[in-house]
Amino acid sequence: MRSSSTKISSSRWARRAAVSLLLTACALGLATPSGAWAKETEASAAPAPPVPAKLDRAAQIEQWEGLLSEAKLKNDHGAAANLARRLAGLHARIGDYRQAHRLLHDALRWYESQDAKRAMARTLAALGIVCESQGAYAEAATFLARALEEARAVDDRQAEAASLGALGVTQLRMGEYVGALQYFEKALAA
Repeated sequence: MRSSSTKISSSRWARRAAVSLLLTACALGLATPSGAWAKETEASAAPAPPVPAKLDRAAQIEQWEGLLSEAKLKNDHGAAANLARRLAGLHARIGDYRQAHRLLHDALRWYESQDAKRAMARTLAALGIVCESQGAYAEAATFLARALEEARAVDDRQAEAASLGALGVTQLRMGEYVGALQYFEKALAA
């Protein structure tokens, strides 16, 4: 039988894990806080893509793909990279991880060529989350460790916390509970 201190400890751990996961998803634009969480996470959440809310996911994806094609035709590589990253978030939301992965790699190549470390950190974290969602935990950990390094290089606390939280989730999915807890604690402290 568990003691009350074990129940409290487990409850705190579960809350920390949930908060970290929510902050990570919001920071990467993969979730939007609602209800009481909205106020708590408002400062940490990445802005949602400016797509009319009434459009369904398929229509949103079609609209974003059109914008991406236009940016590529105009040779506006920066806009194309940003649009690809946002479009990848939409694909990830519907479970099309293969397309999300491809779009994120496209964006990452451009960010790397421009040494855009802040965008690289966020894109690497998104790649890590996509890999983790597919069960590719080792690949996820590699992307997330790189994301953490880039986030720290530019003192991007939000991306740092998101990367640490995602590393915690990856450790949790791998059954490494102590490592997961350590990452979650670091994410909350970031």
